[in-house]
Amino acid sequence: MKKALNFAAVILIFVNSAAWSQSSPPPADSFPAFEQWKAAVLAADAAALKSFYSSDPAAQIRIETVMHDAGADTSFWLGLKPKSMSTEFVRLIVRPAIANVIFRAEIVGADGKKISLTDDQIWKKQGDQWRLVASERTDAPQLPTGGHEKRPVPRECGCPRRD
Repeated sequence: MKKALNFAAVILIFVNSAAWSQSSPPPADSFPAFEQWKAAVLAADAAALKSFYSSDPAAQIRIETVMHDAGADTSFWLGLKPKSMSTEFVRLIVRPAIANVIFRAEIVGADGKKISLTDDQIWKKQGDQWRLVASERTDAPQLPTGGHEKRPVPRECGCPRRD
């Protein structure tokens, strides 16, 4: 199983590098498949959301450093029960057969809790439909708040203090 996942990852990297090695098109400002995917997330439409993920080859989802399948990703998005989701494209490159969407999202759940994350999605045109073939999601870093007093900087180097 691990060898199969590694092989799939190598193939995905090869396909991506071949696709991206061509000259870069101008950045796009919208991608209808992404907007439809986002609408399915907001509507909590499980069937529609699942239909966006590739099954052949199976979508590869990386969360932090762990690989998951499309079912885990759809469960994540549906489990958020978002009231609202604002997105900002970090990068959006759409080619005739492949698209790369990197976005930041601010999600407000049904409970009012805010979640920030970044998602890097690779979409591939399969027939006349765009399908998610890979995604990598990370939580947005949160800066610590409170409880941090000013601590003196050690001066082992013999540097003069400037106070």
